[in-house]
Amino acid sequence: WVISSPAIADGLAMVGNSDDKLFEGIDIASGQRRWKVDLKARVFGSGSVVGGIVYVGDQEGRVHALDVATGAERWRLQLPSGVNATPVPADGLLLVGCDDGMLYALESSPAAPQTPRAVYRDPAAPEKYFTGGAALAEALQRQGYQTLDTAGLLAFLATRPAGQSPGVVVFATDLLPDAVAADDAKALRSFMEAGGRIVWVGLTPLLLKLDPATQKIAAITPERTDRLLGKGQGDARTDSSTSTPTDEGWRWGLRHWRLASQGVDPGSVDTVLALNENGLATAWVKRFGAEGSFVRVWGAPDPYPDPAEIDALATHRLE
Repeated sequence: WVISSPAIADGLAMVGNSDDKLFEGIDIASGQRRWKVDLKARVFGSGSVVGGIVYVGDQEGRVHALDVATGAERWRLQLPSGVNATPVPADGLLLVGCDDGMLYALESSPAAPQTPRAVYRDPAAPEKYFTGGAALAEALQRQGYQTLDTAGLLAFLATRPAGQSPGVVVFATDLLPDAVAADDAKALRSFMEAGGRIVWVGLTPLLLKLDPATQKIAAITPERTDRLLGKGQGDARTDSSTSTPTDEGWRWGLRHWRLASQGVDPGSVDTVLALNENGLATAWVKRFGAEGSFVRVWGAPDPYPDPAEIDALATHRLE
């Protein structure tokens, strides 16, 4: 279904639909599609164009800023509920009505400074549990994330931009490289204590210890995980169970139930993003200082079904 009015600019009619969950740029003269973007959500509102950017909301609560000429995404913001209204530009702001009953005023400039974002996956490093690292890294690269190997990861964790958050790193693997795991991942904890965010999709860090000669699992060391993240985070159970987002998880960008593993006591974390059928937290946040955080999600061996959710967790603003 196409039930909204097209946004018109630069010879294009730009419009979204419900069934295919696409937002498309159609050449007005020829009727040919020039570009399409899979938003992975229904679009019922119209787009608005300002300065070569078309802004549109979707039913999963995301506001997208897309390049008119190419459809490339400039930025995306996750709101707490669906966005079915047309964004309204006014005085350098973007006014967006949301299904949570609120009206949001957003800075619409695509040139606004952005928190450094990176994804770590070293193709030369072993993967012992999570098998979706390559697909997740590629998806985040397309969203503008810097790709890090082990040397790049160490440099990123050590960087402290003046007057700015150190950034966010998504780990598209379940194993820390030895250089980062040293001293119970002191570099990782220091990064979070300085205001950085880590998003982790596999079994919790430091849980698995490999034999350097064979690269096989030599031991399971939950006590090391607990020293890094706090007591109760090294639960080594890998059995999967149905996991459903909480209200707070919805705010952070989780949208679907999943099979997830390694649930922990909800009282051992700061924010619960998803609970399994046994009442254990399978997605959660641990805070470090005023701004830093460790976000854990998934924990299953299979590829993550929707990389857009990982991007939402990485970019969600802490209050």
